[in-house]
Amino acid sequence: MQKTGLIVAIMILAVLATGLVGCGGGGGNGGGDTNPAALVGTWQLFAAAQDGTTIAPADAMGWAQGTVRESIRFNADGTCVNNTYDNAKAVVRASNGTWAVQGGVLTITFDAQATQLTYAIAGNIVATTETEGGVQTVLRWAKVMTLAGNDAAMVGTWRVASVEVDGVAGAVADFFEFAAGSDTAFLQLRADGTMMYFEASPDGIEDGDEGTWATGGGEIIITFGPDTMRGAYVANNTSVTFLDSDGSGVVFELVALAPAGQRDAAVVGEWQGTSVTVNGTAVAVADFFDWADGADNNSVEFFADGSVLSLDRAGTDILWAGLGTWSTNGAAMTVTFDEVMAFSNHIVAGDTLTVSGTMGGDAVVIVFTRVS
Repeated sequence: MQKTGLIVAIMILAVLATGLVGCGGGGGNGGGDTNPAALVGTWQLFAAAQDGTTIAPADAMGWAQGTVRESIRFNADGTCVNNTYDNAKAVVRASNGTWAVQGGVLTITFDAQATQLTYAIAGNIVATTETEGGVQTVLRWAKVMTLAGNDAAMVGTWRVASVEVDGVAGAVADFFEFAAGSDTAFLQLRADGTMMYFEASPDGIEDGDEGTWATGGGEIIITFGPDTMRGAYVANNTSVTFLDSDGSGVVFELVALAPAGQRDAAVVGEWQGTSVTVNGTAVAVADFFDWADGADNNSVEFFADGSVLSLDRAGTDILWAGLGTWSTNGAAMTVTFDEVMAFSNHIVAGDTLTVSGTMGGDAVVIVFTRVS
């Protein structure tokens, strides 16, 4: 993006909110926080739209080839810096200017050319609206900062129902480059800030990865390895919009794996099966649950949102993994993977969970010991 692109970037960043999604209030100054101090800091572009249609951030800003990210930093002394970056996080272009706010109007000056815009801010998200030649451009920016929260409304296991890249709907399988046999993608956001990505098939989990996530002020950060993706989210809806590591604007629509239901809080945690009896006769745990070949231990982790993760291991090496759901209704407990296991009774006593019921006409009792 040359000078013209830079001015557009500044105009958009300056309006940092007129078109803010989820912004309270409206009007020329956009409602929300118009205190200049709230603008101080660095803001990263993560989404763009023209006349209501989502477009690539690169197209909106006229990025030079190889550019995957853009930011602007407003300093407290009235100076500002607009940077673009490549995939190696190296600066492609840096421009220095000044900014000032008076009467709710933000003036940004680069190369002696001033642009005046209104703005509004909601939390850590800023949206900008700029109309030129009858075309309205809306950009959304997220504040570059350390986020320490993990919104409880987002904690859980989510199926990625759809993916949109730069405004174009695409196949989930293509976006994630599924491993052979995979047909579903899941994101599991845990309360401790860790995050699991699972690719699943009817036979279980085929592939996965581990990362971290954090939220604050409507902003979400997702990190896998060296890649940090920053954007916004709507809890419970659940829509997540972010800038991918290749510079694409991505929208995930998420659906909870587990339906709403009752869950005994005492069951939440990780358990290991220690004994099974069928019609009063002891049966090897490995045989009853049909562990993967070579497995010598298994754990089952029940999450508060109603999802459950089962792992067959050889030592610490995972040989098989499966995602399912669980619920309780009084003493009854139901666990579902590829088939439904309905138990008429469950009892948690200290670090022991005992479930019992009739399965296929047989009386079954399973005892688990708490791992964590």
